[in-house]
Amino acid sequence: MVRSPLVERQDLEQLLEEQRASGERPPPLDLPPEEVRAILQQQLEEHHRQVLDQPIPVLGNVSPRKAARTAKGREKVVNWLKTLENHSSKRPDGDPIGEYDFAWMWQELGVAELRK
Repeated sequence: MVRSPLVERQDLEQLLEEQRASGERPPPLDLPPEEVRAILQQQLEEHHRQVLDQPIPVLGNVSPRKAARTAKGREKVVNWLKTLENHSSKRPDGDPIGEYDFAWMWQELGVAELRK
């Protein structure tokens, strides 16, 4: 009996929310804040690069790259990117997630001129 492996996807926000809800605290890192920030920024970059090629429900279960190929899809992509940016901007001051720059995603998806 060979089957596809069971895979559970969990993004950073889901993991952090579960930790907050359970009261679980991650072990303290013995790293300077600049290194922690750089690591988080790199992880966010890698995560978002993967997301560009994955189906997104709000985009009609197509990837952002595919959605950006049509006028209607570009409109959805712009709204999705704005949602990501708005969600990120609500993080506390100094939070590396809140400081993440999504500009490269707008460029890569060819919708930078629609960014307001």
